[in-house]
Amino acid sequence: MSFEQHPKDWNAWYTNTEPEKGFYPGEWEQRLNDFQRMIIVRALRPDRVSFKALSFVAANLGARFTEPPVLDMQSVLEDSTCLSPLIFVLSTGADPAASLFTLAEHAKMIHRFFSLSLGQGQAPIATKMIIEGAKMGHWVFLANCHLSLSWMPQLDKLVETITDEVPHKDFR
Repeated sequence: MSFEQHPKDWNAWYTNTEPEKGFYPGEWEQRLNDFQRMIIVRALRPDRVSFKALSFVAANLGARFTEPPVLDMQSVLEDSTCLSPLIFVLSTGADPAASLFTLAEHAKMIHRFFSLSLGQGQAPIATKMIIEGAKMGHWVFLANCHLSLSWMPQLDKLVETITDEVPHKDFR
């Protein structure tokens, strides 16, 4: 019924770039609690649910639950071994390359730090870098793995093969 009574207001809410932050038309602004607002966003603008969920969690549990922790690369290195790869699952815009480069300098591994951005035709180069890295104790950083999804099963098998052969203790 509210859609029929306030079509222009609902259209304005719907076409807003950030509807989860806007006012809800008619009596809904006062009637809805934050969880119910999230349900409206889910029903009408599912593309904005993650943003509404973040604000809901921040408002109800605290902002500390929505802010990513600062990644301490030194502790990541200390917790790692040559037998298991380090995998960074990143949010949009995040790039660990600079932090890894700094860590390699600090650990005096910069001359044995190799980086490759994956994409078309890069799989054979990456394979060679990993095999050599395992033998020589290099650090191998593969960026943009999402561009080589078809190669990921082969990478998994390569890692299994390398761990069976016990790689160099410095290999990462």
